[in-house]
Amino acid sequence: MYTIAKVSDILGISKQAVYKKINQLENELKNCISKNGKTLINEKGLKILKINTIGLNENETSLNQFNCVDEKFNNLVETISDQVDFLKKEIEAKNVQIDNKDKQLEKKDKLIENMQVLLKQNQEIYQQSLMIQNNDKPLRKRIFNFFKIK
Repeated sequence: MYTIAKVSDILGISKQAVYKKINQLENELKNCISKNGKTLINEKGLKILKINTIGLNENETSLNQFNCVDEKFNNLVETISDQVDFLKKEIEAKNVQIDNKDKQLEKKDKLIENMQVLLKQNQEIYQQSLMIQNNDKPLRKRIFNFFKIK
């Protein structure tokens, strides 16, 4: 059994509209209503009221459905907007990290270039020292041979 308040909530109409419908459908609702201090409607009476109220309530229902869809859409747009803002901030942070990495790579490239120059210089020095050593042997032999007793 349903109270008038519950029926008005279910049908989405006012209590006065429910009472008006009950009066209009008095013959059809004879066995569906009990009035023991409170007006109560059984399941069959609720179905009859639903069937006869759909036509009147169609525009209201459509508007409620539209408002519900509109609210869901707005919530979705807000959520997506928040996510876009978050992703933009994340991209900005990544760009800063990339800039820092680029600077580190430039420093590394300069260090590698310096190391290559130093290595080349060391190789040249080593080559010169080898040449000096190789050139010194014949000179030593000549000097030794010069002073050698004949």
